[in-house]
Amino acid sequence: MRLKHCPGCGLVLVKERSPKAHRLFFAVIDKAFQNWPESFEGLQPDCSEHLRAWLLVKAGYRDVLHNSDVDFIKNVITYTRERGYGFPAEHSGGLAVAFPRSVNWQTLDQKAFNPVAEKVYAIIEEIIGVPIKELRDKANDTL
Repeated sequence: MRLKHCPGCGLVLVKERSPKAHRLFFAVIDKAFQNWPESFEGLQPDCSEHLRAWLLVKAGYRDVLHNSDVDFIKNVITYTRERGYGFPAEHSGGLAVAFPRSVNWQTLDQKAFNPVAEKVYAIIEEIIGVPIKELRDKANDTL
């Protein structure tokens, strides 16, 4: 793992993303998808990618378009093409669509990634009822 340093003093500025944490995040979501309860009415995901998008939105790591936006439909179509999944909801008497933000390496350093991942893990644990440590251990076995 490379660290970003201040060119003047050499102080470590930002710790770059951990490849292991990144892989584990996606592996845990895949395990959650495999164990997703059929009785959960909030979402029945089509695939682990669909679940990942929903979890990021649920964790608050999202962008939201409101129907008061100019060119609302055009924006929704563009975001859907770019991000794959949008989640509509009623908002202030109108419609809002939430889209997950990217967790790619260019978007988030490790410090910013950790709280997003922890929120996602907490949501998974609450919904499927399996301790996140157990899912992490199972996911680690596949890495």
